[in-house]
Amino acid sequence: MIKLFFLPLLLLVSNPCFAAIDFDGTDDFVSVGARGSLFDSDSFSVCAWIKTAGSPPDYIFSDYNSSGSTSSFALALDGSNRARFFWENPNPTAPQAIGTTVLSDNNWHHLCGTWNGTTRTVYVDGVSEGTNATAQTRSDVGGVAAIGRPGAFDGLYFDGIIDDVRFYNDALTAAEVKSLFESKLRGTFIGRSLGAYWTVNDGPDGTSADGDRIISTTGINHGTGDDGAGNANLTWVGASPLSYPPNIQ
Repeated sequence: MIKLFFLPLLLLVSNPCFAAIDFDGTDDFVSVGARGSLFDSDSFSVCAWIKTAGSPPDYIFSDYNSSGSTSSFALALDGSNRARFFWENPNPTAPQAIGTTVLSDNNWHHLCGTWNGTTRTVYVDGVSEGTNATAQTRSDVGGVAAIGRPGAFDGLYFDGIIDDVRFYNDALTAAEVKSLFESKLRGTFIGRSLGAYWTVNDGPDGTSADGDRIISTTGINHGTGDDGAGNANLTWVGASPLSYPPNIQ
């Protein structure tokens, strides 16, 4: 395959989403409600951009119940700061697709988890890094979905920045996931079967996101920022150079 000579270099671009939210890893999260378009008994996908140098494990997007015992989807980091995609039902059954890249390098990374009815796949920066085809029950646990922590459960908060969170009511293909990763560089890929999409582009740089409405562009499951203790640590961050790894072929 012919490869362009400039691709091995780091690609520095401005974040076209213009804003993101910085979570303190202690008590910050965005509640995006229950049910709505956030449960699909068949195939589905969840995706987000993250930037972290924090201590794992951290939850990026999931719908755990308040006791933290069951969920119908979860995108998170494991104890080694690798991406993991799974759901837990019944407790403690949670077969996981786990990535290989250590993500605590304080650079932007794009994560996607897909379930096609038989196999979980986790992608990092457009590349499949782990699969798991263990059969498992999956049902609507009625949990409150959240960005930055495990749903309604009070704990395991994300420490870092999250942007561009999506829930698809179908399994994205490998080509579609790669297109999502590359879209930061070349366009506005939205995709089919998009159930909910939080661009996380709702507030000015440096201001508190506590109580702010986080719009879902599909009109379903709008979110609300929650600063927990009210220490002003849930904040909007403006556009900044993103450093992408050299793996776009």
